[in-house]
Amino acid sequence: MFGLKSYSAFWQRLKTARGRHKYRFESAINEFRDKLNPHMEEEITRLSRVFSSDIKLRKHLTPIADILRDYLLWLRWNGWLSTQLAPPLQLTGDDDARRLAITLITHMGPRLVDDGIDGHVYFKDKHLTLMGALEQKFPDIQPSVVRCQSVLIGYWVLNYGIRRMRQIGLEYCADNISRLCEITVPGVVAETFYREAIEKDGYEQIVKRKSVAYEMMIYQNFLAPVEPTLRSALLKTLGIMVEIAQYLNDYMHRKDDEKRNQINLINNEFETEKTIWEYSLGKAENHFDTLANFPEHIVDAVAAVAVEIFETSNNLWGGKSEIEKY
Repeated sequence: MFGLKSYSAFWQRLKTARGRHKYRFESAINEFRDKLNPHMEEEITRLSRVFSSDIKLRKHLTPIADILRDYLLWLRWNGWLSTQLAPPLQLTGDDDARRLAITLITHMGPRLVDDGIDGHVYFKDKHLTLMGALEQKFPDIQPSVVRCQSVLIGYWVLNYGIRRMRQIGLEYCADNISRLCEITVPGVVAETFYREAIEKDGYEQIVKRKSVAYEMMIYQNFLAPVEPTLRSALLKTLGIMVEIAQYLNDYMHRKDDEKRNQINLINNEFETEKTIWEYSLGKAENHFDTLANFPEHIVDAVAAVAVEIFETSNNLWGGKSEIEKY
């Protein structure tokens, strides 16, 4: 698909590994997702009921809670990448599914905050966000007010999720989310208020404090039972993959970011699409080899995650990326 001469061998290696992973575990992954879905539905329904539980306000809060429930259920796909790791790491039990479910729901809170901050009415121009759905439902309310409400509801979902974790005995997961929020929020703030031309090292740090720390909410909690040495290596490599996803996302949004006067690494460091793909594949290859001493079936699962990140990024460009020409 990418065909870049300098990295074609590595790309083929990743795709071959993904093929082995699919052959070994596709059925088990689907079974785990089937186990995960009822937990997601149960917890999201519970969340929406708690949100509208005040008897005297229920008439006004229930329509909002219903919209919130529908959007959070749609966002379940946020966990699909992490489910690739479940069978190879033997994280397919009911406790694993429940831990991942409540983590994913908690993880959705900051996404609602981000939608409100950036004014996202649609996710990738394809699906109404909570903010977009509220704007449609309540056209008499100023859009700026609805944006603020999306941020507030996102904070509520995050706080609810942390409290729910403690309620069901996942103290480590709750503490982990709180710690990662301490890392993420300054990164998000820095992205907004960094007004000068940014150096590559500076923006990489913002990505680590924003996108990487945000996704680590999922990976660190889900991989909590894994042996520490393996877990550390997996988290490091997965973190690199999240960085790469952000850089590729930046390329897609570079023109929009420039209009909004938002910093974007691509506008300063990469002149062509070829250079960003080469940089991303090279960064992946440099860090992927750190897993060489671990079992093949585990490395293949990470390769499957990597391939999905690259292919999804290309598809978000409408499948007409310049990368197809190489």
